[in-house]
Amino acid sequence: MLDVRSAEVKFDTGISIGWNDSEHFSTKVRTYCQDVLNKYEHIKSLLMDKKLISPSDAEGLEAHLFLRVEDFRKDKAHPIPEIHLYRVTVEK
Repeated sequence: MLDVRSAEVKFDTGISIGWNDSEHFSTKVRTYCQDVLNKYEHIKSLLMDKKLISPSDAEGLEAHLFLRVEDFRKDKAHPIPEIHLYRVTVEK
């Protein structure tokens, strides 16, 4: 319907991050979330370009991500860092 390759709009619905350190974890989560949100915005743009939704409809379609973090590390001396991103809720 949108005449695009699936790679343009496809994203993983979950990720697994091997623990290196807090900074690595935070970077991976932020990158994943930004990729999903960017693709969502791209889909909205494509829908507007094809006149399948109006700009006012698009304004009401804001994506919100809900992430659940499961910590399988044996050594939990370093806590999982807090993630604070607009339109992202993280559950631990």
